Amino acid sequence: VHCNDWMTGLVPAAAREKGIKSIFTLHNVFTEYDSPASVDRMGIDVRRFMAHLFMADYPDAWRDNWNNNRIDFTASGIHAADIVNTVSPTFLYELVRGEFGAIVPPSVRAAIRTKDDNGRALGILNAPSDTVDPRLSKHIASYDETDVMEKKAENKIAFQERMGLRQDAQAPVFLWPSRIYDQKGPDLLFAIAKRMVDMHGAQIALVANGEPDMERKFQKLALQSNGRISQRYFREDLSELGKAGSDFVLMPSLYEPCGLPQMEGPRYGTLPVARLTGGLQDTVMPLDIEHDTGIGFTFEEFTAEALEGAMLRAIEFHRLPHEQRRKTLERIMRESFDRFSLANTAKQYIRVYESFLE
Repeated sequence: VHCNDWMTGLVPAAAREKGIKSIFTLHNVFTEYDSPASVDRMGIDVRRFMAHLFMADYPDAWRDNWNNNRIDFTASGIHAADIVNTVSPTFLYELVRGEFGAIVPPSVRAAIRTKDDNGRALGILNAPSDTVDPRLSKHIASYDETDVMEKKAENKIAFQERMGLRQDAQAPVFLWPSRIYDQKGPDLLFAIAKRMVDMHGAQIALVANGEPDMERKFQKLALQSNGRISQRYFREDLSELGKAGSDFVLMPSLYEPCGLPQMEGPRYGTLPVARLTGGLQDTVMPLDIEHDTGIGFTFEEFTAEALEGAMLRAIEFHRLPHEQRRKTLERIMRESFDRFSLANTAKQYIRVYESFLE
C-alpha cells in the first residue's frame, strides 16, 4: 500500500496489523490529530490496530483516555510504514539533521529519525508531469529548443499584455509561480522588488494567490511600479504563459520538500533563481557558462540580499549576446526533459515495491 501525507496516516497501521507492507510518502511535514473516540465514531475501528499508532498524549494508557487522547496522523504513518520517503533526498537529510525546528512537529521529526536510523527512510525526487511541455501547450505559442529565442519573445509580449506589464521583449522578466506565503519567501522578494525594477530594468510577475496581507502589499507595490510589477491570481493558462514568456522563475524558499517550478521552468527555457534547500538543492545546479553546465542561479542564506545577488547574476546572463544565450537555453531544455522525468521517479518507487515482494 502506498500512502501520502497525514490524510492517509491511519492506513499503514491498519495494513501492518494485516501483514501488508506499506510505504508512506511525505510531501509536507504537517500533521493533524484526533481522538480514538472521534475516529471510532466515523466508522473506523482503531482498536484493531492501536498498537501501531503514534499517540500524542497517553501512549501506554489509551484505553483509559479514549476520549481525550490524540492520534498523531503523520507520526503514525511514519511509525507504522515499512518504508518512509520524502520527495527529495536533501529534505530528508535536513529533517534528520534537525533543521526547521519551529516548523516540523517534534513527533514527526522523532519518527523520521527512528526510521532513518533503521535504514528505512529514503529521499525520492519528484518530477513534473510529462504534459508540462512547451511543444504541447494550448495556452502559448508552442516551441522547442530550436526556436526558443523567437517564441519566448512572442510569448513574453503576450504575457506582459495579460499581466498589465510594459510590453518590452528585451526586459528580463522574473516569474513568481508559487503561493504567496511565508514558506516560499515572498518577504525577501518584496524587500528588493522596487530596487530590482528601478535600478536594473527587471519586471516581476506574480501569478499566485496567498496570504491576504502579502497579496495587498504586492498589489500596492504594483500600482507604484509604472507597469513593471504585477500580481494576478493563479490561473492555469496564465501560469503556463508565464513559464513560456518569462526569463526566470523565482524560488527563494525557506524550506522546500521538493518543488516543481524549478524543474518545469527549464523545459521552457526559463531558468530558476533558487535558494539551496530541500528539493531545490537537489535540482538546481549553478549555471556555469564557461563549462556549459548547470541550469540556474542559486544562493544559500535566507535573506533579501542573497536573493538580490542571485537575481543580479540572472540579469547578467540575460545581457549576454543573443546567440550565446540561445546555445545555453537549447542545452538546458534538452537536458531538463531527461533529468527531471516521471519515469526516473517511477523506477525508484518500483524498486521499493519489488523489495516488499522479496
